[in-house]
Amino acid sequence: MIIDLYQTADFNKRLNLFLEHRSLRRVFISVEMNPNQKKCDTTADKHIQRYGKVKFLSALIGGGSLIYFLFFLIFGTILSIPAGMNSKSALMLDFGLSLMFFFQHSIMVRAKFKTILEKTIPEVMIPAFYSIVSGITLICTVLFWQETGQPIFVPPIWVTPIMSGAFTLGIIGFYWGVKSLPFFDPLGVRIKKMNSKKPSLKLIGPYRLLRHPLYFFMLIIIWASTSFTLDRILFNCLWSLWILMGAWLEEKELLTVFGQDYLKYQQQVPMLFPIKKGYLKYLNQEAKPDLYI
Repeated sequence: MIIDLYQTADFNKRLNLFLEHRSLRRVFISVEMNPNQKKCDTTADKHIQRYGKVKFLSALIGGGSLIYFLFFLIFGTILSIPAGMNSKSALMLDFGLSLMFFFQHSIMVRAKFKTILEKTIPEVMIPAFYSIVSGITLICTVLFWQETGQPIFVPPIWVTPIMSGAFTLGIIGFYWGVKSLPFFDPLGVRIKKMNSKKPSLKLIGPYRLLRHPLYFFMLIIIWASTSFTLDRILFNCLWSLWILMGAWLEEKELLTVFGQDYLKYQQQVPMLFPIKKGYLKYLNQEAKPDLYI
């Protein structure tokens, strides 16, 4: 198959074209110096191979870190490395680990940082690179997290099945939210075709009920615990605050992208918690807006 890859001078677009045809063993391009000569662009082949390795690392490290994090939420610090610290030192370390994770995420999602990365990393590889760095940071956060000893609060035994049920519902709800976003790619392993069209706002599934259902279900998962040590309370408070701040900042970005459509969405649907004046009336509407984020 002959593909004219020099129809654009943009390297990222050329690489995108290569990656969309990555099933081909060889891709030939037109050579400007000799129009009749066809030549294999081995440089792009190398980029394809590199992208495959990056995708594998992203799935391994990014996906593995999420499983490790879920294990931490359920079983605590069983797989963490104890440092033998007193409670005060342990809490200070845990606080620092949380800040490290928050700053890494906050810095890497900034447009200015992405622009800097694009000078050394092809644009299509940046999501996978972000997933790898985030996975490493999350693993370090959980691995070095320090427990502060005995719980200071243990709910009554009859609360245990309620908390377990809430945790399970949180996981199911989070999965429901993810499945409602077919382009949701936290590991950066999908090839995104470039689209110059203005993004449209649509919503299905839990996005008809909440503007940020993933954050809502994550809060449930975090707080559905049956044992509250000082470090777990610190974790819950810090990460809940980070989620709330993330939702607030994301609101500004979405309002900029979708304009009046998102403003109308804000007026009808609550952000994080299903509590809003006129919300029941909205739910009982026969014709709900057929939107899709």
